[in-house]
Amino acid sequence: MKNQTGTSLLEALVYLMVAGIFCSLTATGLTQTIKSAADRSAQDQLFHLLHFARNQAVLSRENISICAGTETCDDRAAWQSQLMVFTDSNTNGMPDNGDQIVRILHLDQGVLWSWRGFRSNTYLTFEPDGTSRAFNGTAVLCSETSTGLEVVVNLAGRIRSQRTSPTPHCP
Repeated sequence: MKNQTGTSLLEALVYLMVAGIFCSLTATGLTQTIKSAADRSAQDQLFHLLHFARNQAVLSRENISICAGTETCDDRAAWQSQLMVFTDSNTNGMPDNGDQIVRILHLDQGVLWSWRGFRSNTYLTFEPDGTSRAFNGTAVLCSETSTGLEVVVNLAGRIRSQRTSPTPHCP
């Protein structure tokens, strides 16, 4: 009689059960990684837009403002959908006649930045020397997957990103 090798039905079921558990654990971790990467991407977009606006103010020797809106600035501290960078000759935080829109950033769906600490202004202005026109504050990322990401602008106009507790100041 020859030795027969193979797996029994019971062994095959155990292998399938272990593979199913492994796949479910991997899928959960992968989903969290994808959500975290999307939040980090949104933080990087705002970080780079703020740096662009500050550099534009210094290079063009003009006041440059940032606000949320499509053609005019929204009167809300929650920035979503679209951000505009524009020259702001009268520093009123609105693109008026003679002001030029320099760049537009379309935010991903579900991404919302909550601004706090900017003297209740819904816009941010950089002066020709790179300072932030007496503004100082933090933008908190508010999304479905929020992982506590923030972008901070100080009075000197310097910009930094940080990770904090998940979304304490989201509307």
